[in-house]
Amino acid sequence: MSIIFYKVFMASLPLFIVVAFAVALGKYKFKHEITKGEIALNAVISSIVVVVTLGAITLYGISETEILNGEVTAKKRNTVSCEHSYEVCKKTSDGEKCETKYEHSWDYDWDVYTTVGTLTIDREDSQGVIEPKRFKKVVIGEPASVNHTYLNYVKANTISLFGYSEEQAKQYQEFVPKYPTIYDYYRVSRVLHTNPSLTYSLTSGWNEKLNNEFRTLGGKLQANMVIVVTDQPASFFESLIHSWEGGRKNDILIVMGVKDGNVVWSRSSTFMNGMGNGVLLAKLRQATLGYDLKADSDKVLNSILDVTKSNFSRHAMENEIYQLAALPISWTSIFIAILVSMICSAFLSFKLSRNQNRERVNGLNNGWR
Repeated sequence: MSIIFYKVFMASLPLFIVVAFAVALGKYKFKHEITKGEIALNAVISSIVVVVTLGAITLYGISETEILNGEVTAKKRNTVSCEHSYEVCKKTSDGEKCETKYEHSWDYDWDVYTTVGTLTIDREDSQGVIEPKRFKKVVIGEPASVNHTYLNYVKANTISLFGYSEEQAKQYQEFVPKYPTIYDYYRVSRVLHTNPSLTYSLTSGWNEKLNNEFRTLGGKLQANMVIVVTDQPASFFESLIHSWEGGRKNDILIVMGVKDGNVVWSRSSTFMNGMGNGVLLAKLRQATLGYDLKADSDKVLNSILDVTKSNFSRHAMENEIYQLAALPISWTSIFIAILVSMICSAFLSFKLSRNQNRERVNGLNNGWR
């Protein structure tokens, strides 16, 4: 993080000139209304806004969401403060007096506890008195997956992401499925098909078994598995890896090409193009290539799981922190930071010029008039 702060701060230095210009413009507009101290305050706040805005945009550019896997451990109705308020105003001799009123003394949250975080089921009424139908369906011990946001240092250096041409990567992009997303609070489909009408029946039950296995494997290996079954040629793999930007840092991606039920090609990948997992990727290929999924579907999946349990090694993101040296600060982010800081400076100049709680510059010999 110190590297990111340094790069953002250095990129912000030229922008402080813009801040000074914006502050001076505010002083010129309200020259008899703003004191020296307020000018300094405006400059400091606007400078902070520049750094924060530029930093936020930069961090967003390398942020990514992975899937964490676990299981439901408990569910409970919790009493919480009322979230529904309204204002009641009365006229008094001193003017109008308003106070906040609440619709209820308290509200209820219907929470689901898992080994990877706590989830709250949507209420069916405003206070949460009625037990939600979805809450009733929650089963203790069932698989649960959640999104987790992290900083992917590798994205700071796009040259390190792929070792093949972009033209080659995009050849089959229209057939690439979307990366799995969480649905129904904590569920995920981790077995995907590019042509479900041809291949879906070949992997019947795979998603359920994988989700059940990763209730414990997810935490033990710190991993997530996604299997893609396709009828496209082997070069489809590059298109998928390109579209998914190499996958997430905890991913084990397995792609199988199937023809007439037989696995005719098989390729896999983990974070950083399989770095530290060469043995795993080789054994996954052996565990899948040449098998007939119509007859050996369960055997193939069991082999995939056995190989993964014995050979997967998680490559820590901390090992890639050096990639931040190539982190670019885009012109777009600089422009947005300038725009936000100028708006902030203009707003502060206007508000300070209306400040009734301090002596005006007007009429004082302070050298800034």
